[in-house]
Amino acid sequence: MARSRNRRGWRDQRAHAQDDFKHEHNTDRESTSMHRKDGQIIAQVHRALEHVLRERAGTPLTVLGIDPMPDARRLLITLCPTSPGPVPEGDALVPALRWELARILSRKRLPELRVVVLPAAPVWKESTDA
Repeated sequence: MARSRNRRGWRDQRAHAQDDFKHEHNTDRESTSMHRKDGQIIAQVHRALEHVLRERAGTPLTVLGIDPMPDARRLLITLCPTSPGPVPEGDALVPALRWELARILSRKRLPELRVVVLPAAPVWKESTDA
């Protein structure tokens, strides 16, 4: 009996040592893994949004950037108009963009979206009065 108790004790010590090692070294791996996964979802959303905005003729917008805030559960999408004219407000675009993303991406949970549409750049016309 004493022999099996020693073996069990040895196994317990080994398991605790492995847990301690995992705990010490797993934090870097988890944070790296999370950054990698954040990058994956951001890239997927970027490709899908470019596709959606190209598909819709009525939205002359292009994707300037997608940033996690603070992680990929919430994304800040920055759009810029490609032509002068009326620009839709960012909050008005969220339901339609979210629906389109859900249609294109196969994910269990879609990130929460915050859309910012930058104002159109002014168009400079050269004056003919010289």
